Amino acid sequence: MSPLLLAALALSPAETALEAGIACYEGLDYVCADERIAEALAKGLEGAALERARYYQAQVALAFRDEARARTAVRALLAANPRYQPEPGAPQRLRWLIEQERPEPPPAWRPLARADVTSIRLFGQDAERWSEGLGFEGAAGVLKDGWLALEVTAGYSDHVPRTFSLEGMTLLTFTGQAAARGAFGPVRLSAGLGAGASRVAIDGVSGDDAYWGALVQVPFSIVYPVWQGLGVGFRVAPSMLVVGDEGRAAVSWLVPLTAGLRYAP
Repeated sequence: MSPLLLAALALSPAETALEAGIACYEGLDYVCADERIAEALAKGLEGAALERARYYQAQVALAFRDEARARTAVRALLAANPRYQPEPGAPQRLRWLIEQERPEPPPAWRPLARADVTSIRLFGQDAERWSEGLGFEGAAGVLKDGWLALEVTAGYSDHVPRTFSLEGMTLLTFTGQAAARGAFGPVRLSAGLGAGASRVAIDGVSGDDAYWGALVQVPFSIVYPVWQGLGVGFRVAPSMLVVGDEGRAAVSWLVPLTAGLRYAP
């Protein structure tokens, strides 16, 4: 069996139609080329074969002096591969169309912001002394290369005591966070790690107290875009608060639940 026949048998029906269309184009039979390339695209092409089909589809359109069709083919080509570079022998007019229609690359850095209402759940001994806390949290930062989110956050919550010896508690948090973001259809999901400090202020019946602690968070979030970079989002950030207590470390476990507005173009 000849190598040419073996190569032909290895091609899919769509690729066979594409090769036939290219042969027609090279033979200056543009009607045949147009029909066979359209047939190949209708049967389904992927990757390099799809790019090649769109490239020759644009060539055929230019041969018919139909620049509108050529632009449509070029846009489809660049939608499949925004970084596509034409073959060395491509006509100058086609090269010009490709560069003219090539989309601008997204900026490497884009701003991020969010404003949330919060509900902070406490666990362990803290949950026996304090109610969940209600408050707010804000954040600002940047998105790097469309996937790495870096932000600084500040939050406040107010808690109600469950014992008679206490009158109230407020919690301030300040963190720096990094998260990896991915898109699943219109929804954006992210997971990351944050660290910072927290100030706890306690009002007691016999006196007030305030102290600082180290805070570590593992945030997860989901955002649904609504309009022009604005969206609504939900976030959960399991947290560990470590403070000094008579020469030893005392650990509190918190789970902040936040929901609100997002700006993430």
